[in-house]
Amino acid sequence: MDLTEITVQKPLIVDEIEWEEWVPYTDEGLALNSVTRQESNVRLVFKCFSELGEIVHNATVLLYSDKPILNSHKLLEIYTQYLQWYDNLPDQLRLGGNSTPIVLFTQ
Repeated sequence: MDLTEITVQKPLIVDEIEWEEWVPYTDEGLALNSVTRQESNVRLVFKCFSELGEIVHNATVLLYSDKPILNSHKLLEIYTQYLQWYDNLPDQLRLGGNSTPIVLFTQ
């Protein structure tokens, strides 16, 4: 499947949803410590995962399809896409800025 066949739009980033508070659960229930409360960034994470998924798709097609011939130029192009994806991660998803489980998983 070609990525141009995908017509679903990536999610819109809505500040009110992004700013929703994430609070961890502890053995005693919800953590009441204000230090552990963070913004959820749910849609931003989903958008970044969908962009990463597109790169993974391209890499899989390159590695396992017999149509495009694998060469060093194409391999370097995919590698560069991974690096650019990571470099373009928003500040909210960088290490140290947010420690919600989904942001840590993104790293």
